[in-house]
Amino acid sequence: MASNYHIKWDETNKKWTVAIDGASFADLVENPTVQKIKFDTGGSDPGGTYRIWADANYLHLAGNLLTYNTLFLLNDYYFNLTKSGANPLITLDNTDYLLYDRSANKLQIAIGGTLYDIMPEPFQRGGTLVNTDGITAAIAVIVWYAPFACTVKNVRGYRVGGTGATINARKNVSSNHLSSNLSLTSADTWMDGGSVTNASYAAGDKLEIAIATVAGNPTQVAVQVDFTRP
Repeated sequence: MASNYHIKWDETNKKWTVAIDGASFADLVENPTVQKIKFDTGGSDPGGTYRIWADANYLHLAGNLLTYNTLFLLNDYYFNLTKSGANPLITLDNTDYLLYDRSANKLQIAIGGTLYDIMPEPFQRGGTLVNTDGITAAIAVIVWYAPFACTVKNVRGYRVGGTGATINARKNVSSNHLSSNLSLTSADTWMDGGSVTNASYAAGDKLEIAIATVAGNPTQVAVQVDFTRP
């Protein structure tokens, strides 16, 4: 029967080891570098004040399911899994929490009891077509390859010089983002094309910007497409 146990910390491999009766040191815990907690399923509540246990389907903290309506108290901060109507809710304390609004398909954060939208990451793509002698004809140019899924939110245009121009942007050469071309009626002013179509991009799709018509030989026409990345 073993009588002497020596335990030491293996600094190189970041784990506890044990030697029994002068034998070589071995792992004190099986798979010591795997950072997870494993529960046997099919168990029953062992009782006691502080306990985490699992049955065949759920993880439990004391007498509560670790799903909705479960409250943790950590250093005077609350972490609560609950619901607000049909919406999943993570409460950090009594007034600060994260809420996913299913009906509006958006994530919100409450700070001091006031809800704020958590916006997807915005970014812009596009380009400026330049001819110091004046742009005289329509042209379409591929400007971007999408490396990830994203969504078009706005198409904007800008004109320098001339008396007019119309622009658009499209996906994969054929799918316009504006149902009607945007007319740049004012020079030196960013103009917004309004509601967009064919907004969803998948990885591998390409963005094309287009000057549809020009008048008065403008020297610069810019097209900017605003995206969000989920």
